[in-house]
Amino acid sequence: MLDPIVDFFTRIFQWIGRGIGLVIGAILWPFMWAGRWYTQRGWILKAVVGLALLVLVGLYANFFYATQWWNKFDPNYVDKYTFENRNISAGEQVSPGAGTDTAKPCGNSGIAQVAADLTDLNVNQNAWISSMILYKLGLFGIDWDHTP
Repeated sequence: MLDPIVDFFTRIFQWIGRGIGLVIGAILWPFMWAGRWYTQRGWILKAVVGLALLVLVGLYANFFYATQWWNKFDPNYVDKYTFENRNISAGEQVSPGAGTDTAKPCGNSGIAQVAADLTDLNVNQNAWISSMILYKLGLFGIDWDHTP
């Protein structure tokens, strides 16, 4: 009595499985073709292609490491600045008699200080991502700024 219903759902899932298999086959076809081409070549070409792929994988590993793990990052970096305790405004002369006629010390700007510290964190203490070779190459030809 339930056999036609079970057969119907069995056929539906078989067709779904075949469809998934065809999609996976279409995705893996270029890699399988490249693997067959690679195995039919001589050892010198295998060594050169293998080394190039190893360098590419190493560069991608370094790129993903540099973009995902930050060194010396403090999410509470604002707490180290005590701007509320400052008694000299930015640009105000620190001491009226100090300095020469051409160079007189002034109070520093809070915005400039925070920007300098963040730039130091991003450029000197961590890898500057936009100067890495794989950032300029993109992900499989897609610019990193336009990747989903």
